Amino acid sequence: VYYNKRIFDSVDEFIKLYKHGNITKMNLPAPEGKDLTFSTLKRRGTYLQPSLPLRETEQFEPDGKRYTAENNHIEYMGWSFDFRVRTTSGAQLFDIRFNGERIVYELGLQEPAAFYSGYSPMQSYTNYLDTAWAIGAYFELVKGVDCPKTATFFDVVYFVDSSHPSKRRNAVCIFEHNLAIPLRRHFENDFEGSYTFYGGMQGTGLVFRTISTPYNYDYIYDYIFYPNGVIEAKVSTTGSIQSTFWTPEEDDYGNQVHKNVAGTIHDHIIHYKVDLDVAGQKNRFETISSKIENISSPWFPNKRHVQKRLVRDLKKTEVDAAYKFDFKHPSYLNFYNSAEKNVQGVRRGYRVQLNGILHQLYPENWQFTNGFSWSHFQLAVTKYKKTEDRSSSIYNQNDVYNPVVDFKKFIMDNESIVDEDLVSWITVGVMHIPHSEDIPNTSTPGNYAGFFLRPFNYFNEDPSIASRDSVLITPTDEGSKVDRFGRQQGSQCVPPGVPIDYNGRVIKD
Repeated sequence: VYYNKRIFDSVDEFIKLYKHGNITKMNLPAPEGKDLTFSTLKRRGTYLQPSLPLRETEQFEPDGKRYTAENNHIEYMGWSFDFRVRTTSGAQLFDIRFNGERIVYELGLQEPAAFYSGYSPMQSYTNYLDTAWAIGAYFELVKGVDCPKTATFFDVVYFVDSSHPSKRRNAVCIFEHNLAIPLRRHFENDFEGSYTFYGGMQGTGLVFRTISTPYNYDYIYDYIFYPNGVIEAKVSTTGSIQSTFWTPEEDDYGNQVHKNVAGTIHDHIIHYKVDLDVAGQKNRFETISSKIENISSPWFPNKRHVQKRLVRDLKKTEVDAAYKFDFKHPSYLNFYNSAEKNVQGVRRGYRVQLNGILHQLYPENWQFTNGFSWSHFQLAVTKYKKTEDRSSSIYNQNDVYNPVVDFKKFIMDNESIVDEDLVSWITVGVMHIPHSEDIPNTSTPGNYAGFFLRPFNYFNEDPSIASRDSVLITPTDEGSKVDRFGRQQGSQCVPPGVPIDYNGRVIKD
């Protein structure tokens, strides 16, 4: 029992000492006025907005949905995949194909972890491995807030704390999203007061979204499919911070965020499994880094020239491929098929682009990290094995020193990864030092991490050039010719409003 900077062996000991006056007692006045509402989500304060409560901007589908969803099978603009929801770790996507060719066999979350620090024992000893909290038992999503009103929703069935299945409706959603930025564009200036052409393509993508609330935090997990063959995996954090009673000693670990309330530093570190199949199952992994060369110029005698050059490093074993980001040697992380080439004769590949690199500060040789040893590597590459299906376990939380799954053993057997069926394990994360603006909730802008899977010489050219979403404008004597490639213009009607229909409860079969 912890009370006012002291630890007691039992509740009985605490009560005894408390009654006999052997404890320095704390006297906190009952909250009044604004203090009663500081942690609630009731609207308050002065906000610069129109005097009338005007509705927010929405998106709609003028020609109907451009994706199809049949049971757990999704198709969209050349993309197709199947999904399922695992109660312990959430959504998994399988057999991801673009234009009929498989890119990814399996893509899914493995473990979200949070590591806290602080003066109080609660904060100092809090370390969460969230799969122990059944993060795949999703709750209902709110139309128009969690997902657009145009989204398609799916129910989730799961087993948690019961011998019977439970169901929550509308716990997974998919929707097409206007990115509010061109996917690509170019204006060709003729430098004579006019132009040669303008070409562009509106940015859109299909979003597959789930939201997990294991306790105080809400994690928004997105998989986004772009029309140029790119896949993005992204997690955004929101919800309520885990706080503690503020004392001056907490200043070394965080901030006082409200009267008597402190928020302390913590990390959110997320682990994913990505089983890429690049033009088949026989793949290789290489890093393509840049280094500086100082050479005699071949074009100007007696002159030195400094520039960057590429260094390609084929990783031959699992230990060799255990990647830790190095700012001195920025690298492309490329998976390729040595037997398959594009029309230029370049090996077809897909690269991993990390967006949210977080260094695990806990030492790698500390046994405490055995239960989440994956967090020491931004990327690990292993040969596919049925026995290495998951990088963590719901039981790892119970004994991190001797975990049921110790990920580093996946690497230390050090098998060859040349021309093998490869699995990549990706770690991303964010550091959070709570501040007053985290009251009442942490907001999503800036609080996200993820990665991209990007084609790297996989196609002969940008596959989005085949899309009818493009616009090509050329000048004419009368003005401009606008080619929309057969798409209609304008809208025939205003889409109807969609009211919020929310149940939020478990549905018992």
